[in-house]
Amino acid sequence: MPSSYPSRPSLSETHRTSTNDTVVDLQGSSHPVQDHRSSFNSTPVAPVSEIHNNIIWMRNRQIKAVPVAPWDVADWRYERKIFEYGVQQKKIPRIPAMMMNVSHDAPEEWEACENPDGKLYFRNLRKRILTHTDIRDLTKLLKINQAFDSIQQKYNALPEGSVPGNLEYVLHLKEQEKREKTRRRIWTRGSTVREGAEQDICYYYLVSYENHAVMWAEEVGPEYLTVKYRVVSELGDLKHAMECQFWTHVAMFPKDRTIPKCIVNDLMAMLSFRWNDLMTSEKSTVSYREEHIQELFRILSKIPSKDDAKARDDHWTFLIAYNLVVISMGKFINFHGHPTVRFESSDKVKEKNMTRSWWFWLISPFLFWMPDVYLRCLEDIWIDDDNYDRLNIHLWNEFIRSLNTDWDNSTTPATVLLSANVGFLAIQSIDMTGPDRSVAQIGSYISTSFSLATYVIFQILARQHRPIARRKGFFFDTGEETKNYLKRHQSALGLEYLAVAFSVPIGCFIWSMLTFLLAVSFMFFSHTSTATRSVTGVIYAFMVVLSGVVVYMDWGSHP
Repeated sequence: MPSSYPSRPSLSETHRTSTNDTVVDLQGSSHPVQDHRSSFNSTPVAPVSEIHNNIIWMRNRQIKAVPVAPWDVADWRYERKIFEYGVQQKKIPRIPAMMMNVSHDAPEEWEACENPDGKLYFRNLRKRILTHTDIRDLTKLLKINQAFDSIQQKYNALPEGSVPGNLEYVLHLKEQEKREKTRRRIWTRGSTVREGAEQDICYYYLVSYENHAVMWAEEVGPEYLTVKYRVVSELGDLKHAMECQFWTHVAMFPKDRTIPKCIVNDLMAMLSFRWNDLMTSEKSTVSYREEHIQELFRILSKIPSKDDAKARDDHWTFLIAYNLVVISMGKFINFHGHPTVRFESSDKVKEKNMTRSWWFWLISPFLFWMPDVYLRCLEDIWIDDDNYDRLNIHLWNEFIRSLNTDWDNSTTPATVLLSANVGFLAIQSIDMTGPDRSVAQIGSYISTSFSLATYVIFQILARQHRPIARRKGFFFDTGEETKNYLKRHQSALGLEYLAVAFSVPIGCFIWSMLTFLLAVSFMFFSHTSTATRSVTGVIYAFMVVLSGVVVYMDWGSHP
């Protein structure tokens, strides 16, 4: 890397098209521009008349360059179109004889690159442009170039000493963002497209690799770095958010990146600290699990290095950058470097009102106060006031596993209890042939109904609540299905509703046991001798005392 920044190029210098010029690549090293198009050109060159018509058409349109966060671009990477086999096969030419080199075709001065996760992107080494937009489409290429000109004008208008050199330009076109003489608010942190001429949107951000910084050619709000994950009170609070956005960019565009050995060592040190935190704290804020950190240690120790100084491989770069995204994100949302740093995963952003609603207190006793137990667990997991993205994925998974264990422990005995009720009703002395039924029969009927309800409700809830397999993209995410489910119930009745729903299988099972006990007790105490009632009564009293002691001890263990 060069030790000092070169002077900013003028627009005339930027738009030179000679392919023989020596240029600076994304890492700052110099080499001649090469034609990266393969001998197998899958996309034919557009005729001159078509190019001329496209240029005339583009002059009559406006391209609005709108700031965007790298996280948003990372999320858009997962938008895809279904491959149309019938249409695509018609475009495939015949394979030339003795063809050896096959690669994606790209326009002049552009190179097609492949991310380790498979995503195709393009880069222009001379202009230092990176994009996921398929610029093999001439119209999109013209839009990208026009947006680049617009950003360069903003860039050149800034004070000379405030702008670093060797900036990378990330441009992204979204097809659904086309505007046709309409006023509409778009999701770019408050930008507005006003009524006027036809206008297309090109999103952009700038990156200084040497400074590990993400920036824009205009003033933007802090939400471009925070993505509304938490509020900030001063610019210093954005340090770790900036790191996270920068490494998100590196993970999206890893080709020919140079990762210094010191960064790999820093990553190993941070993982070591988090492993120690997991071992010594029951409520660690670390977003990894112990076994994951051990596997990362094993993988990172195999990173090859050149002269023990640098590692240069797309796959290793992606791996390092992705883990730095997760670590930087954890630092930011846990207020690292702030007086109000979050030390435990249950620490709240602000004090919450812990009062319960009247209907919750009314229902909870009928479910044997299990809703209160689950509500406390949910409040420890849900820590950031309606921010559904800020649900700790590992705490949520552990909660769901324990919840499924509780339900399993209820459904298996409920099945046995169902068989016991069927056998109890088959006793000839219990069965009454008339329309009226005895207390024992009615109790057994109710117990059977609760047993069936336990099993049915368990099957429904178990399908809706499963451990989350992975995160989406570069986000510290809980998965779209889980977020949508939690948002739906949170907006309706809140976490209290979820706590009550989680308690229903266990509540039904306990009621099934109690009603079966009622049916058996009626058989023991009705129309029996004094000796039988006395012995049975003593046993029942002993069981009640033991159950009361257990309930009292469990009750006292919770604050």
